[in-house]
Amino acid sequence: MDSKIPVIAAVAAVIAVGGIAGFLLLGNGSGDDCDYTLLDSTDNIKEGMTAEVKGEAGDVSYCTNTVVKGVEGGEVTYEETIRERNMPFGMPVSLDKFSPARFSFDYTDPDSIPAGADVAVDGDAYAITGCEVKYDALYTYDLVIVYDGESVVSVDGTARSDYEDERANKSTTESCSTVGGKLTILIDQDAIVTKVSDKGMYYGIVTEDFDPDFYGDAITETRAGKFGGVDVTIYTIVGMIFDYDYKGVDIYVYDGYIITKAGVVEYDGVMYNLTENTTIRA
Repeated sequence: MDSKIPVIAAVAAVIAVGGIAGFLLLGNGSGDDCDYTLLDSTDNIKEGMTAEVKGEAGDVSYCTNTVVKGVEGGEVTYEETIRERNMPFGMPVSLDKFSPARFSFDYTDPDSIPAGADVAVDGDAYAITGCEVKYDALYTYDLVIVYDGESVVSVDGTARSDYEDERANKSTTESCSTVGGKLTILIDQDAIVTKVSDKGMYYGIVTEDFDPDFYGDAITETRAGKFGGVDVTIYTIVGMIFDYDYKGVDIYVYDGYIITKAGVVEYDGVMYNLTENTTIRA
């Protein structure tokens, strides 16, 4: 991409602390057919194996379902189905990203407006509707950008991108709101993507490796436990990890992989009750 972006293109990584519906919080909520011992060896990766990560964090919810489509040599072909709702964009976004010089087109210049889009001007407010095709995707706008001729004052509304090729079908809606000069972007995404990975890396892709160095001194307690019929190590996390203030999150680790999380995290001044659960099925 060049410096002009039709909308903030990348979707944030799943909130580091994760989440899942409360009824799967603890105990044997993984289901009778979940078998974490499949993680013991990559020899268990066979066609039909399914890994699913579900989570909730306040109003945020997400689910990633991954199904092995084939294994050949040292490579795994798999289909990933993603559903995310109200996912915060993973980094601060400046209002300037929506200035006429950095938006997909100069909405202040009638000659720069794509044929499928429309811009209605009311003082400093530019109401952008309609669509354009760019970067092989269809972008649909319902945005109001307030631009005073020098800087962007606010951005409110939605921008949606739809993309499809032989390996992917993606739909992403970014909901923008501005309060007190601060821009917030929440992501809704639905995607089905076919991918190929090295067999030795596959489990780390569909679950999540646990790296003690990432959490460092925020690991305040380590203890043994059980979850889903297997022995696990439970790490309690308290402290700041990047922009997330862990108020006490238990991370359950089996064979080096995170299989569930539960606790409370503060992000951007808001407290979230968080849980996440991973299931593995042959």
